[in-house]
Amino acid sequence: MHRYLLDRNAPSRIEILPLPMALTEAPETYRDLGRRRARWYRGLLQTIRTHRAMLFRRRFQRVGLFALLYQLAFEILAPIIEFGGYLLLLAGLMLGRQPLVQQISALLLLTIAANFCISTRAVMLCLSSPAAPLVRYRRLREVALLLVTVMLSNFGYRQFLAFSQLRGFFYFVRGRGEWGNALRQGIDLAADR
Repeated sequence: MHRYLLDRNAPSRIEILPLPMALTEAPETYRDLGRRRARWYRGLLQTIRTHRAMLFRRRFQRVGLFALLYQLAFEILAPIIEFGGYLLLLAGLMLGRQPLVQQISALLLLTIAANFCISTRAVMLCLSSPAAPLVRYRRLREVALLLVTVMLSNFGYRQFLAFSQLRGFFYFVRGRGEWGNALRQGIDLAADR
């Protein structure tokens, strides 16, 4: 949309909702979750490839100079760098390279701490929002459980998602373009009331 409007010098303004409300159905199995993440990652790669002419161009304002660069640097490269780190850690352990293992372990712990801080801040922003949050946490125990879950997601779940994104990367590189079908059970909105 940005590209379309800026290519035509159309007077426009694109606004976002500060607290968008949307429902999506979570996949029922890890296999389906992995497929979804691979599909989303491949879609991101396709979007960047389609709009690569916008990168580094002042004419495309914040989208070309910041938004797409963020997607490229942090969303696209993140799983590649993350798995590269795991492979280096494993190689260091197998080869007995203690300094390498210590450095990568320290970086991994720093990454986990940063992820925890960012996620905790997101939870706190949601709780302190003047608008009605999507989920109301009525007890401190619920918030504590959410924060414990955030911390535990760094061990296993995060690696699963990164691996799924790498699969999406390899599908993209091999030219596998079909999206496939997402299995859905349906959401019963009346049951949540």
